[in-house]
Amino acid sequence: MFVTVLFLLLLNKRIKDMKRIREIVVVLFVFVFVLCDSVSANGMGGSIIIDNAIDGEMYTIYKMLDLESFDGDNYSYKISSSEWDEFFDSGDGRFYFDVNSNGGVAFVGDEQSMDLVAQRALAYAKSHESITKKSQRAVGGIVEFKDLDLGYYLVDSSVGVLCGLTTTNYVVRVEEKNEKPTLSKYVKMDGTDSLGKYATAGIGDVVYFTSIIKNFKGAENLELTDVMEKGLSLNLDSIVVSLVNENLIIDLNENEHYSVLDLGNGFEVLFTFDGYRILENHCMDCDIRISYSAIVNKDACTNNANVASLKYGDHLVSLSDKVNVGVLSIPVFKCSVNRVGLEGAKFSLYTSEVDALNNVNCIRFIETKDSNVFQKSDLGRETIKTDSSGRFVLSGLKSGRYFLREVQAPRGYNKLSDVVSIVVNPVVGSSNEIMGQSLLVFYAMNMGKAEVEVEVQNQSGSLLPSTGSVGTWSIYLIGFVFVLVSFVLYRKFND
Repeated sequence: MFVTVLFLLLLNKRIKDMKRIREIVVVLFVFVFVLCDSVSANGMGGSIIIDNAIDGEMYTIYKMLDLESFDGDNYSYKISSSEWDEFFDSGDGRFYFDVNSNGGVAFVGDEQSMDLVAQRALAYAKSHESITKKSQRAVGGIVEFKDLDLGYYLVDSSVGVLCGLTTTNYVVRVEEKNEKPTLSKYVKMDGTDSLGKYATAGIGDVVYFTSIIKNFKGAENLELTDVMEKGLSLNLDSIVVSLVNENLIIDLNENEHYSVLDLGNGFEVLFTFDGYRILENHCMDCDIRISYSAIVNKDACTNNANVASLKYGDHLVSLSDKVNVGVLSIPVFKCSVNRVGLEGAKFSLYTSEVDALNNVNCIRFIETKDSNVFQKSDLGRETIKTDSSGRFVLSGLKSGRYFLREVQAPRGYNKLSDVVSIVVNPVVGSSNEIMGQSLLVFYAMNMGKAEVEVEVQNQSGSLLPSTGSVGTWSIYLIGFVFVLVSFVLYRKFND
């Protein structure tokens, strides 16, 4: 966690700086001094109580300075243990605290630097495991640290805290005001720039994904994992991590601000120390956006899930969200008017009616291990030929309008004169998974009929008259009689 609160717990008298501290509380990240007396009026130690604590989250306090002595409103502090010497002498603490020759410590920073001091003090404390600390997990919305000695305390939680100092005696009540981080996963929807929970794509198409993390202020150990099913191939170089709001986009630098681990079927993003510093500076006005792309490959099925998970905190609380990418199909049935499958018909599929009419730019398909199922591929064939069943399936398609053209009719049947227009849309389940597709078919008098498959009927041609028929023999007979009568009359007149 990069945001913490440093308390000076006061157990006996109110100090002058309290008015100044109350003014600081209105900022998001508060650096508060709290004085805690080892012996109070009732003989008990001091306490820090965190109200409205988030159940399950770990809260930790570190003692930085001891209160050596006090006289009225004058106080003398010294470093609580040698483990903190480096921080105050040569580390980041030297810019905000002054240590005199007698070991006395005074704060010399300003209000604007308090959140940064707390962040750096926490980073130092976590990198030095020997520093004494007290940790307690929240149960029932409250955390209480009891029997505390007088001194400066650094208070940390696994999701960050926004604290208000409400009591100034030996008990200090702090209210946890932060919300937990949230994670939302989106995919760019078909043919638009809008983000949604599902989309469709064809084999070889590029799909764009986005994860959004909100309420990340103070969250430590942020770890985003993104895993996709085998039908999606990650473009590892496309990953971009940004801080965004309506008017601002800040792209973070890989390796400097975050690291990416290739998981084969996904990736993992971890933030560096410098990355957390940038997150802190923009935690109030920005969200974290992780965007990337993937290619739909030949292993894609009807529904292809992409799941993002976010872990954070000392005990790595996990959130998850997912989107789905659908790959659709067009089943075709080539048949006679009696709905008997016809063999030998050839078809091509197009995305443009003009292309279909001119027989150019057709979609290519390859055979699959499934009988009569053909998958979209740039290396495939241009035409699909029916077998005796008359059925075939064109798979690997996104939603949209397609045009089916009969290139060759079965023997004895007339070829279709027009192309068949087909609109394909996904059937989406209650959890945004793609269940299948719906079809609207436009052909001849059938204007937008809903179908489960595209039925293409052919009519056989009628038999035309041929030479040697009964009609022809009648003409021959009449001609023979006419010639015979003419011959008889000719002989009679000549005689």
